[in-house]
Amino acid sequence: MKRKNCFYVLCLAAFLFGFAGCENPEQTELNIDNSQYYATIQGVLIYPAGTTPTDLGGKTVPQQTVIIDVPYSYYSHSTPGTKRFTAVTDNQGKFEFKIPVTTTPANMTLRVPSFQGKHYIFQQFVQEGTTYVPKFVEKDVLYQYGTKNITASAFDVKHENLILAYNEIGVEPEFQFTATYRFNVERIFYPQPQGPPYTLYTEWIPETNREVVVEVIRGSGNYYYIGRSNSGSGAVSVNIPIKTITEVVHVAVTSNPFRGNMRLYEISDDQQSYTSSNRAGVFSTNGFMSYHTTLSALQPVTAADDVRFTFTAD
Repeated sequence: MKRKNCFYVLCLAAFLFGFAGCENPEQTELNIDNSQYYATIQGVLIYPAGTTPTDLGGKTVPQQTVIIDVPYSYYSHSTPGTKRFTAVTDNQGKFEFKIPVTTTPANMTLRVPSFQGKHYIFQQFVQEGTTYVPKFVEKDVLYQYGTKNITASAFDVKHENLILAYNEIGVEPEFQFTATYRFNVERIFYPQPQGPPYTLYTEWIPETNREVVVEVIRGSGNYYYIGRSNSGSGAVSVNIPIKTITEVVHVAVTSNPFRGNMRLYEISDDQQSYTSSNRAGVFSTNGFMSYHTTLSALQPVTAADDVRFTFTAD
């Protein structure tokens, strides 16, 4: 009888061992750190322009934590929650993750914890002689970067440049989504009159590679984001963190004045002739203000107005 009981115990142990061996080793939390396959997520963390009064952008952020969250359900279908991976940027602002994955794509969420710092916010241009000098105000700000969704599987290598935004208040807002806000930047142009009789015409042409400031106004404070017009079309696309899938805010867009030259035409009173001259002066804009703008994480939002620069001759 003792020999028969031992036989049953050995059979049961073999059955349980075989059942446990059927589990896919890639799908267990136990093997996440020993995965055979990885996706590489790398990039650079960048400050917005304005870390000093002369900073035009591109300064990198050293020694800052970057986070990637992967749902546990990717590794085990019945497991709730997320697996968090962290990296710290090096002295050049670079970061890199090796995320354990399978050949099935994983949906990941990349985020940057908010942190406080100093920022110089453009206030106005003050004329000094024939030039305009920018005036800045130093503010205590909260640097932040919404979230970015990434899909990657085994052997993928993905590069992400993350440009921070900032706000002036000291309380971290709960931004969960990102909206894309679009508009164009243009400047005035006077084509050569045609005639006679001659008439002065006005055209608006793209103003390229021009920095603009997008101010998002909420009840909790004002938030500033930097954009730059496309080198070909003058189009601007700015990513704005928002708190819900759609959020109603006020948006103000401004850009700094700049000096330049313009060919101007003067038509005679009888419209039978004209004169022209190449004049120096200042291009300036009041930007635009949009009330009750609905930003959406579902699709890009195009502004009803464009930023237009007019010209004032010296």
